[in-house]
Amino acid sequence: MAELIVDITGITDNGGYPLWAKAEFTDRFGQVHKLYDKLPVFAADDDMTVPRKGTARCFIAEDCGEYLIVELSHPDYIEDENGDSRFEVDKNLVRVSAEKGAAMSPVALPALDKLLNEFDDCVIDYHIMRGMEPHRGEKSHRDAVLFAMKRESAQCRADIGEGIAYDSSLMRGVKISAQMLLCSTVRTWGHGSEAENCIGKSYWCAFSEPPYGRGLRRKDFDRLNKVLFPMGADVLEVYSWSTDWSEYFDVGNEWWCCICISVYDRAADRYVVMMASATD
Repeated sequence: MAELIVDITGITDNGGYPLWAKAEFTDRFGQVHKLYDKLPVFAADDDMTVPRKGTARCFIAEDCGEYLIVELSHPDYIEDENGDSRFEVDKNLVRVSAEKGAAMSPVALPALDKLLNEFDDCVIDYHIMRGMEPHRGEKSHRDAVLFAMKRESAQCRADIGEGIAYDSSLMRGVKISAQMLLCSTVRTWGHGSEAENCIGKSYWCAFSEPPYGRGLRRKDFDRLNKVLFPMGADVLEVYSWSTDWSEYFDVGNEWWCCICISVYDRAADRYVVMMASATD
């Protein structure tokens, strides 16, 4: 995880919770960029004292030697006043540290972001990450799912001031074939011996039949999966997980159902976690 050091320069709305704040930083060309977001995005407390130092979480897209290209859209979807999220900054403005207890680090995939902006009916949350230690089968899949849930919880805390509760001891995973994952004829996991312990809709059904909107087509499904898994199904290891261990899934479990899937791509050495929980 990386953090861009910013100056919190003002509280823009103190009439509710969480508070809203303005932060600024200067790129390597001397241009000042203004960021407007909830105070917890920039600070670990609710102290309204300004100005003061803060941070904005980011992804290092490229190390260019004397400077870094950082992407603020990961993991907190931050943009400046012009709608830009990628910047060239001096290295002394970026602090790099692994998240405490994390076995994963997020990976930016701009092509995926572009498609998801196009597929505005999609209710699936995608998390791309790379392991900080060698792949260890189901344990690494479990770490990837927990890392994704922590990111969802952090985003929820930034949005409404409260995170997502979960109990990882209740997690149950079962290995399924990559061909089954990418199949557009499987509606639920509840068919066949390899999926008898899985819960929820299939990936295809969750993608193509959201609880609202027009839904998406097979060609959209194929386009997105080509970005996620460019080398195809043969290099994928897939686990489907239970959906009774986190508040994240409560809404979907009431009606539409849920998915929680982890995929390890051996060729790219990265993990994709797909989660969905929605209702009308």
